[in-house]
Amino acid sequence: MRNILPKLLVLAATTLSLAAHADTLDATLIGDSHTFVFTLPSQFSFPDEIHLVTVPPIETTGTADGVANQTFDLTFFTGIGDTGESLIFSDITNGFSLTLFGPILISPGSDPTAPAGFLTADVATGTFDLTELSGKGDPIDYTLTIAPEPSAPTPEPSTLLLLGTGMIGLATTIGRRVGRVARI
Repeated sequence: MRNILPKLLVLAATTLSLAAHADTLDATLIGDSHTFVFTLPSQFSFPDEIHLVTVPPIETTGTADGVANQTFDLTFFTGIGDTGESLIFSDITNGFSLTLFGPILISPGSDPTAPAGFLTADVATGTFDLTELSGKGDPIDYTLTIAPEPSAPTPEPSTLLLLGTGMIGLATTIGRRVGRVARI
């Protein structure tokens, strides 16, 4: 039972690592009586062998008009070719696709963990006005809001100190009880 302290330290390390948060973004696309909610990576990498105007599609999941477990493809345009297109949004689950015009939503990023031969893109955050030019005539306005996902609260040093002293006290108490039982 003297090995309880290392086990408690491992438990504490595991608990603290759960507070780590992946860099993801919450996105909401609203327009033409549709609402799509999905998650995006804040930064992503892709092979450096594509056309300079578009970035390969990112597949994500979310809700479409309140229905969960929908799959979406998002194709971002880099703006190098100045096509005016900002994003192609495809609701794969329902076969619904939009070509949206507006601001460029990604910028070149620098990810040191990206494999050799890959480029990195950072996704912009904020609220963006986009327009979908349908064959119906009038342009349809959409609003895309991209915001960082709320992260788990970071424990303060005093909280960590309290947790550590409590674990040491628990280990000491257990050690003393085991010692008394061994003497009997």
